[in-house]
Amino acid sequence: MVTLINDLATRYAQRSPRRTPPLWVTSLARSVEHQHRLRSLGYAAVLPSSHCTGYGIDLEMTWLRRRGPVTGWPPSCWSGSGPATST
Repeated sequence: MVTLINDLATRYAQRSPRRTPPLWVTSLARSVEHQHRLRSLGYAAVLPSSHCTGYGIDLEMTWLRRRGPVTGWPPSCWSGSGPATST
């Protein structure tokens, strides 16, 4: 998973204007207990979750959208305006 994140960050940096801050990863792996806690706080934290198995990534999309469009970003493998909602 870290290799994937590094690859995404590298591609993002290559397509970004100079001095663009790096991608902001807000969550990677978390326990089932933490997933329940997020649900209790009103977050869309579903079970089963890819985060609980180490296959989920949350990127700060609000921050990313404020940065403005970057050519070729998000990657074409993402549908819509960004990645699928995290689970």
